[in-house]
Amino acid sequence: MLLRAFFVGAPDSLLFGKDWEGMERMGGFILLALLLSCFVAGLRQERNDLRDNEERYRLLAENASDAIVVIDERSEILYLNPAAEHLFGRQAAELRGQSLAVLLPGDLYQAQLTELRQRLDTRKAPIAVQLPGLHQSGERLLVEMTLGSSCQQGRSVFTAIIRDLAGRGR
Repeated sequence: MLLRAFFVGAPDSLLFGKDWEGMERMGGFILLALLLSCFVAGLRQERNDLRDNEERYRLLAENASDAIVVIDERSEILYLNPAAEHLFGRQAAELRGQSLAVLLPGDLYQAQLTELRQRLDTRKAPIAVQLPGLHQSGERLLVEMTLGSSCQQGRSVFTAIIRDLAGRGR
């Protein structure tokens, strides 16, 4: 009935057909318009909520006092926050796509990361370990890395929260 109102009949009888038929068509049209309006309003609200949540998380990461580094399955750096840039003395643009081993050098890091990944497979809670870090100047740091895993666009990603244990506050 509702589809017929839009595709059958002369233009002058589209809304005001004979007897109650035109009123039914008009009611159907109004109902459809209201439903579409509610649907569009819902989509807009979801988009606004998503944008607000993304902004909140971005502000949280950018203003955190601890370094936040996101890596992929191959340990390639996807994201660094400003605290990570400050802690390691390097710019995010320079480090994106490089291995996390640039910041956490040595065999100990590789062994720890392998163990962490195995433990993350069996647990949901993040895991913390102490590791040596390396500042751009060559100075060694002692850091605590808390590693958590998640899935992003169908692939595993790891979020490392890194704290300078010496607290030098560069």
